[in-house]
Amino acid sequence: MDFRTAPAIVDALRRRVEHGIFSYTRVPDSYYEAVTGWFARRHGWTIDREWIIYTSGVVPAIPAVIKALTVPGDKVLVQPPVYNCFFSSICNNECEMVSSPLVFASNTFTIDYEDLERKTGNPKVKVMLLCNPHNPAGRVWKREELVRIGENRTQLYTLPYQALRITK
Repeated sequence: MDFRTAPAIVDALRRRVEHGIFSYTRVPDSYYEAVTGWFARRHGWTIDREWIIYTSGVVPAIPAVIKALTVPGDKVLVQPPVYNCFFSSICNNECEMVSSPLVFASNTFTIDYEDLERKTGNPKVKVMLLCNPHNPAGRVWKREELVRIGENRTQLYTLPYQALRITK
């Protein structure tokens, strides 16, 4: 999935580097306005600013999400093949990894829904790390696929783009 970065992003990085200060940054109000505005426009959701926790990226966010939504001994479901930090994040939070591997057929990856249902039916499975778009499979999950993941759940919290908390 290597490809040339968009010129607008390269230009923004150049401007950021030119000021020469590389310590902690303050998250501007415009960041929170952009996030809450996007959810309102895209999904009709009202998101309170206080619900948003800024992180410097997905990699540090994954263990933070696991820590917030589990206790040691809980199970966290992944759909291999997945990014290696999923495994270390689960282990470092003293949780157990549950695997529901993706199926590779006809030159694409798909979800084994029967396996996923069986494994998320375990009450010890508290979180599902969902990669969308999936890395390294390169799949963007279709709406129907995501809806099917959420079927038959009493409550399913979405944490944009990476984790689902399962409560029944």
